[in-house]
Amino acid sequence: MQVIIDVQNMLYALPVYRNLLLKNFQNAIDQFIHELSQYQDWSGHRLTLVFDGPSTNDYPIGAHGIEILYSGTQRTADSVIEALVSRSHSKFDVLVVTSDNAVQDLTNALGARSVSPIFFKRMMDTEGGKF
Repeated sequence: MQVIIDVQNMLYALPVYRNLLLKNFQNAIDQFIHELSQYQDWSGHRLTLVFDGPSTNDYPIGAHGIEILYSGTQRTADSVIEALVSRSHSKFDVLVVTSDNAVQDLTNALGARSVSPIFFKRMMDTEGGKF
């Protein structure tokens, strides 16, 4: 399964990350990516993280075995997510993590699934974490 994560949306939706962001943005991102790489290792899911804005070069594509994309200055993370879902050959094998209702509705209309960051974090924290 491919899991596409709206990074800023997920970080601000979860109190644990939101609190870290207020203290040290870079540390919050580092911890987030570390936890996701561990999840990817044991779940077998392919993760794609989509950041809003231009690349900071802090995390190149493929860092920690996770695909990392930046929307750039002319697009939004939402439009990148839409393009990824649209191009997927197996939409039923795509899961988008966001609490943005418009992105969830679009994802579902395209034939993929979506879950909230809170639900996804619970799945990450449970044994197996399979969807």
